[in-house]
Amino acid sequence: GNIHGSSRKPKAKENGSDGNEPETITLPYDYLVVATGSKHKNPTITPSIGSTTAENYKDRLRAFENEEQRIRSAKSIIILGGGPVGVELAAEISCHFPSKAVTIIQRSDRLLPSFPNETGIYVEQWFRQRNVCVLLNTTLSSHNERQCITASGDVYTADVVYVCFGMKPNSDFMVANMNKTTAATNDDTSNNSDNDITQKNSTVDPNGFILVKDTFEIKENCTEEKNIDGTVTSANSIFVVGDVASHSSNEMKQAYYAEAHGHVVAKNILAMARASSSTTNKNNFFLESYPEIFTHDKSNEMPLVYTVSLGRYDGSLGFNGFVLNGPIASLLKWIIEYTKVMQMEGKAVGEYIWWIGDTVTLWMSRNILPPPLFNLSD
Repeated sequence: GNIHGSSRKPKAKENGSDGNEPETITLPYDYLVVATGSKHKNPTITPSIGSTTAENYKDRLRAFENEEQRIRSAKSIIILGGGPVGVELAAEISCHFPSKAVTIIQRSDRLLPSFPNETGIYVEQWFRQRNVCVLLNTTLSSHNERQCITASGDVYTADVVYVCFGMKPNSDFMVANMNKTTAATNDDTSNNSDNDITQKNSTVDPNGFILVKDTFEIKENCTEEKNIDGTVTSANSIFVVGDVASHSSNEMKQAYYAEAHGHVVAKNILAMARASSSTTNKNNFFLESYPEIFTHDKSNEMPLVYTVSLGRYDGSLGFNGFVLNGPIASLLKWIIEYTKVMQMEGKAVGEYIWWIGDTVTLWMSRNILPPPLFNLSD
């Protein structure tokens, strides 16, 4: 097929160097899907990635073992942030090490503000029953590995401090490459240094997430014309999905939505590939839009589906406005994860279960239990 561009990946030198100056190899592509995700700003939560799969696994395992030892030897632990990451980490610590003094510091007036009130209230009660200190409406002015200082001047110290807020998209490579392209393109016509800034701002949002259209094509350099019959002319060959994408829906970063992104992109790439191989309709094809492909109505939203674990045998599960708290939620989460792995492995049972589950979920969200009308930003 036609080659629309190339991607690069680092390749360690074989001359005995430590790999700090990697070589690059160029990989031609017809269509590029960027699904590089995001990372937590706290490196102890997301260990660094090695250059190979084996090193990656070993690095992660070593990092988790080191953190376990830190927790075992600590008497007091502070969790900064009461979102899903902070809540589940605090719950694991209080469940496995009940003698530890655990404190959660949250800037809003409740835990898990992105989820319905029933979940936040239940989780807070669960922590207080286990003598976990929950500080709400507390804004931080600074923090380090052993203490944090609030905006009101209060100082809290602990043996271990975990920062569980803030997400950084893995988009630096994309922005850098596009800025280089723009600088080269404009070199002969302008010496204005603002060109790179303009290009960067048109590629990513203020937080570094890559801006995408409803088709998940990257917005940058995506010139298209939609015909009367719904077909599209001159689309982009670069798609961005998952955590690294910035979609107009402003939805939470969850695996459920990332998987839906993948379905849309797969359909659109197939449509473009078929049109490209056609002798009569090379430039006319229909591209699916998100979330319309699932909701059948651009005014609708994707369903809110989540599960929050509270240790081994407790949790909170939510579907739009419906919330189920307690051990049953924990059991259902295990079933969800187990059958999802079966589906990803291509097992017929898993695929059938999730075909039914996704179909019923979307139908109920459209017709019976619509998504809640509240701000999902944390």
